[in-house]
Amino acid sequence: MIIAPHPVSDQWTLRAAPGTPWEVFIYNINGDLVYRTMTSHDGMATGPALPTGVYHVALRNGGRVISTTLTSVR
Repeated sequence: MIIAPHPVSDQWTLRAAPGTPWEVFIYNINGDLVYRTMTSHDGMATGPALPTGVYHVALRNGGRVISTTLTSVR
């Protein structure tokens, strides 16, 4: 998974393995879901501007889960 730019400050792009869509979940530091979307078949998705902070990003495709952290600076 690639998130660019990182750290993010406005809209950002996520790239995952192409083929089938991935569910994308973004959680704040308190564990609250703040954003959810799906990637397209090419593995790409864009995300919104987020308040300054550290976020947990999880991608799910069937039983496969990939996760990382995302830092937003405004």
